[in-house]
Amino acid sequence: MFFILALLAFFAIALPDAMLGVAWPFMRVTFDQPLAALTLVLPFGVAATLVSASGWTWAAARLGLGRLLAGSVALSAVALLCCAVAPAYWVIVASAVLFGLSGGAIDAALNSYAARHFGPRQINFMHAAYGVGAASSPLIVTIVVSTGTSWRWAYLIVMIIQVVLTVMFAVSSRRWNKAAKTQTAHGLSSASPGRPRRWRPPPRAAAGLLVVAVESGLESVVGLWAFVFLLQDVTLEPATAGVVVSGYWAALVVGRVLLGSVAERVGTWPVLATTSIAAVVAAALLLSRQPVPSAAGVVLLGLTLAPIYPLLVLTTAERTTARSMDRLVGFQGAADTLGSITCASLAGLIMAADLTGFAYCVLALALLTSGGIWALKPRKHSPARPPR
Repeated sequence: MFFILALLAFFAIALPDAMLGVAWPFMRVTFDQPLAALTLVLPFGVAATLVSASGWTWAAARLGLGRLLAGSVALSAVALLCCAVAPAYWVIVASAVLFGLSGGAIDAALNSYAARHFGPRQINFMHAAYGVGAASSPLIVTIVVSTGTSWRWAYLIVMIIQVVLTVMFAVSSRRWNKAAKTQTAHGLSSASPGRPRRWRPPPRAAAGLLVVAVESGLESVVGLWAFVFLLQDVTLEPATAGVVVSGYWAALVVGRVLLGSVAERVGTWPVLATTSIAAVVAAALLLSRQPVPSAAGVVLLGLTLAPIYPLLVLTTAERTTARSMDRLVGFQGAADTLGSITCASLAGLIMAADLTGFAYCVLALALLTSGGIWALKPRKHSPARPPR
């Protein structure tokens, strides 16, 4: 049951994350805002996500894991309702804070639970569910607005999904707390219900945070800027470039499903090491700036990057003590968000000067990711299993 709920939760938190970009052109008309007004919404959401992901252990120590999850999903439902009935632009900005607080806590809490209780296959399925959600909500918005209906109905539809999930988490709240009893004893107890204690990650954990930030940044750079690179530098047709980028996102989902099962059989680190090298090869294809190699490189990047972040989460216990593991998972979630925003922004600045810079940025990030993974890789390994 917990695995199914984790899948549904990751599917659900992806819905509001992915729908804003598609809904914004219609929302801005409603609120009489310029297209660039979206840039004010994003920083508030990112800041809230960083706070929530970093401090979730403190909240869980006060509320319990079950209540934290139920409350976080409920907060997302409230934010969706606020967007659906928003009378002005500032409500959308305020809702971004609620989305960030909700998503950061859910992501960190479930990743921490998964790192202790799931295997490679299950944790990759969980992250694949996020990809399915990210692909679904833009479709919901598109269907709603294409029928001539207001974009507000798309937010109401997604809100209903979140309300149903809130009820499911509320009903199972005590079971979550019971299942996480060992987790609480070894991890969450380090964060007392009072003031959160300052925690300094050990060197290996800090290195893992950097690898997570760089790898997440690589995923974001490709997802955000590949279309521009393929369209304007490689000179593909718009429809073809769009299909290639869709293939990248699809490959992320498929790769997590397939390679998670492979990691279950051969071990986590062999898959991490192999896919990180393959990502470098895929990135190198972009340097050709030719249609076929560039398109293949983008899709292969999706496939090779797919299992890396979930498996890095799964190996968190190898980089810190059991008592600090939950907190490190939260910091990794924050590093994921910060790396995504920072790398995507820097890549945009580089591409403003020279579009070919996209290929070099991707290759540099792939090399850093692969080098970091090989540096973290233990000399002796075994298939990653949840700690007993």
